[in-house]
Amino acid sequence: MKLTILIIVLTLFFSSCTSDPYKKPLKIVVNSWVGYLPILYAKEQKWLEPYNIKIANVTSLGESLSLYNAQNANAFTGTQYEYAITLEKYKELTPIMLFDISNGGDMVMSNKTIEELQNSKEKIKTYLEIDSVNALILKDFLKHYKIDQEKIEYINKDQIKISKLQRSDQSILIVTYSPYNINLTKNGYKILASTKDSNIITVIDGLYATKKNYLLHEKQFKQLKIATDRAIEVIKTDPKKFYEVIKDLFHNMSYDEFLSTLQDIQWINNDSEDILKSKLKNLNFPLQSVVHAQN
Repeated sequence: MKLTILIIVLTLFFSSCTSDPYKKPLKIVVNSWVGYLPILYAKEQKWLEPYNIKIANVTSLGESLSLYNAQNANAFTGTQYEYAITLEKYKELTPIMLFDISNGGDMVMSNKTIEELQNSKEKIKTYLEIDSVNALILKDFLKHYKIDQEKIEYINKDQIKISKLQRSDQSILIVTYSPYNINLTKNGYKILASTKDSNIITVIDGLYATKKNYLLHEKQFKQLKIATDRAIEVIKTDPKKFYEVIKDLFHNMSYDEFLSTLQDIQWINNDSEDILKSKLKNLNFPLQSVVHAQN
C-alpha cells in the first residue's frame, strides 16, 4: 500500500515537473503594419508552431483592440495610444515586446496643399481610424498648421477602405500608415506631414498583455521574441527573401515599395533598457516586463 502511494506521489511530482509549457495556446492579434511584419514572417515560416503560438492578422488597430477586449486573444499589437486606452480597462496591462519607432511610417495625406486646407471654405472630409493613434496625429497636425477643427468632417474607416479612396475635387485629409499610403499615392494623394517631422508625435509599436497572461505564457513570449528578432535579421540581411515570404499578404506592394516602407521605421527590438529609456522618456512607458534579446 505504501509503495502504491509512493508511486502515485512520484508520478504526480514528475508529471508536474515535465508538464508541457506550450500546452495552452498563446493567441496574439496583429494588425497589418510594417513594424509587425516580423511576427507575420515568423508565422508564415512556421517558426511559431512548435510553441503553440497562434497569430490572427487583422487590418486595423481598432479591430485588434476589439478582438482583445472580447477576450479572443491573450496579447495584441499597437501603439502607445492603444496601450493607454486599454490600460484603463486592464490595470495589469504591460508592454511585453517593443518593435520600432515610426520614422515617417505614420502620416497625414491630402489632395490639397496645407495652404488650401487652411483657406478652405468647405468641410474637409477627414478619413482615419478614430479610436487609434491616428486621432493624436491628426490633432497635432491641425494644431501645428492652424487648421480650424470646425472644418473637419471626421470619417471613421479601417485602413483597407481608406487606401481605396479615389481622386476627388473635394478637400480630403487622410491619416494613415505604411504600407497603406502606397495605394493612396497612386491615387494622387500626397504626404503633408509624417512622423519624420518634429511636429508629429512619437509613435512606438509594441506587443501588450496583462502580467497574468505574461506569466502564464512566459516561455512562449520568449520564443516569440527569439523568432521576431530572427525575422528582423532577415529583413536587414536579405530583404528580398523576406519580401517573397510576406508579399501575398500585401497584394499590391512591389519589392521596391516594400523597401521604401522599411525606411519609415527604426527598429528598437535589440536596444538595451538604457537606450529605450532615453528614447521613451516622454511617453511614460513601463519597461519592467519587456522581453529583451537572448544573449
